[in-house]
Amino acid sequence: MFETLQTAFSFSSTQLSFHIAVLVSNILLLLFSSFIFSFFNRNKKELFGLTLFRFVNVSFLLLHSIDLSLLFFNQHFEHFFLRLALTLLTIYTALFIFNILSFLSRKKFGKVKELDDKNYYTDSYSSRIFDILGLVFIIIITLYTIINIWEWTSLLETTGIFGLLAAFLALTNQIWAPDLYYGLVILNSKLIEDGDVITIGEHSDEYIINKVTFIYTTLLDIRNNHRTLIKNSQLIDRKIDNLSKRASTDGLRLKLSYKISYASTDNHKEYHERIKDMFDDVQRKAIEEKLEFNHHKPFEVFLYEVGDHALEYHLFFYLNNLPKTKITKSIRSILLQTPLLLNEIVLMTSYELNIDLSTPVIIKTTL
Repeated sequence: MFETLQTAFSFSSTQLSFHIAVLVSNILLLLFSSFIFSFFNRNKKELFGLTLFRFVNVSFLLLHSIDLSLLFFNQHFEHFFLRLALTLLTIYTALFIFNILSFLSRKKFGKVKELDDKNYYTDSYSSRIFDILGLVFIIIITLYTIINIWEWTSLLETTGIFGLLAAFLALTNQIWAPDLYYGLVILNSKLIEDGDVITIGEHSDEYIINKVTFIYTTLLDIRNNHRTLIKNSQLIDRKIDNLSKRASTDGLRLKLSYKISYASTDNHKEYHERIKDMFDDVQRKAIEEKLEFNHHKPFEVFLYEVGDHALEYHLFFYLNNLPKTKITKSIRSILLQTPLLLNEIVLMTSYELNIDLSTPVIIKTTL
């Protein structure tokens, strides 16, 4: 059988062994692809990576088969499809090796962070530096391999592999260098980390930090429940409020505003006592209903503005620690739902104490 294949394709024993080994290896990788990816991604689902891995395997097998079929009918065929298949395999192998390298660097130099009651290895400044050095080495080896596959050795003789790499980096550094640098700044500062809840710039929307990558940071939009991408350089240029890192042990301080109408009677002192009692009752009821805030810290209520038509009161309360999670629903139930539930309690209590929260409508007439 072996000799028959050698004769049919005009291969030496070494060449035929190489083709058989490559085909068998790809078939085994295709069969065990699910196990391989589950091993290196134990804490997350990598359906896209698994699908891409299988696509490369199937593409390589098809291109290799086409190349062998053409070679069977034409002994002088130049192995174009095989070279294309090997190029595809080389690029994906480089990506796969980098994935393994990142996995190992996170375990060795990364930080262990507890999210959703599970321990995760996250990137640190040291692990990212190690990844960058590994990436440079892998790019050099990949370029060298592709050049040899296509027998472009004259390119190496004129410029050298380091010259090619330097030219590539010089032409593209404006695209990736700022984001790569600021990604390292973010990791080294430790001011924002995976699982932290932040707001960006003047926008009121809240986000969970999902992952700080080489070029961009992935965010989870808490209000609208979708993913957001932002370049590292754009993220660092804006004001970032980290709601997960508190300034005191009291908790995250939030404010609610209420406009209360002036007293309709002459007993102003009694009316203002009722307003004070209303906010005291609100805190008592909120504790009874087990709302997610610091029950040991009394509400802070201040008369903020004496307006033309209403008194504006500000109510400050403190949230407990936000949970370490990447589940938007868990954060939304505390950060967004608690103020809304407090508003409902304030409204119902105002009805009970006959306190008007509405602002009078002004009707202008021209004589």
